[in-house]
Amino acid sequence: MSLAIHGGAGLISKDHFTDKELTEYRKGLREVLDRSKQMWLEGEEAISIVIECVRLLEDNPLFNAGKGSVLNSQGVVEMDASIMGPSSTHENYWGAGVSGLTQVKNPIYVANELRKMNQHSLLSGEGARNFAKNLGVKHLAPDSFITSKRKLQFQNFLKNKEITLDHGSVSSDKPYQEGQTVGAVCLDKKGNLAAATSTGGMTGKMDGRVSDSAIIGQGTWAHAKTLAISATGTGDHFIQICFCHRVHMRMLYEKLSLEQAIQEGLDELASIGGNGGAVAVDLEGNVSLLFNSGGMFRACFESKTGRETLDIF
Repeated sequence: MSLAIHGGAGLISKDHFTDKELTEYRKGLREVLDRSKQMWLEGEEAISIVIECVRLLEDNPLFNAGKGSVLNSQGVVEMDASIMGPSSTHENYWGAGVSGLTQVKNPIYVANELRKMNQHSLLSGEGARNFAKNLGVKHLAPDSFITSKRKLQFQNFLKNKEITLDHGSVSSDKPYQEGQTVGAVCLDKKGNLAAATSTGGMTGKMDGRVSDSAIIGQGTWAHAKTLAISATGTGDHFIQICFCHRVHMRMLYEKLSLEQAIQEGLDELASIGGNGGAVAVDLEGNVSLLFNSGGMFRACFESKTGRETLDIF
């Protein structure tokens, strides 16, 4: 089994955080890593493990997903999520995403229910919100998602009219960089791969904006012959180069290794002005935690080597 998680990548540095904040981030990542290892030992499948990992990150207000999501241009939390893994009816894997969810405690649950239908690949806006209501997943009051730091970010947006990623400099003296998109990838005991991603997007984004985290092949991908991958960073740049699917194609047709394929993807991303990173695992259990930004909140575990990583910078 191999597993990796991320809590966002960006232009972050140690100067932007107090020791207490860094301790809390590491504590959050450790909780997710320990829970995933426990599930693996209990024989849980990859799809269940990545759902639980992302659920825990969505529930942690430090991260920009679920509780703690940033506010759009209208001061509203709109969340995206996607997931991909083995299909019960299709020969290969099936993935699905949702966009523009409001008040849903755990968007990853909604994305997974859409995935299990093996029919639609993406729902957005009112349709996605109605789908979530009909599922009966837990909803919360709008204010319960918003932290004091997110309010400050939004106030800076109103002042400067500058859309910012969660690593963006919303104040000159101390940028708020709580990590953007969250995600998880896993290879289970049966050799199945799965990937899941969730985000609140960008502070000040246009209402209705769809992120790479909602779109299969852009911010999330899993395939029986190559890898599972979840990306984070300047999402619109990831969309322009079809980032995750291109990594898969490099592995499948160019026979590149996991790290080589992702590094080429990050180089291509940088060539158009994008930055970020990705966590990924291949069929042999190799894990990649590459990024081309200042840092990436990340953790991983490889059972065959005993490798365990938990880091930010």
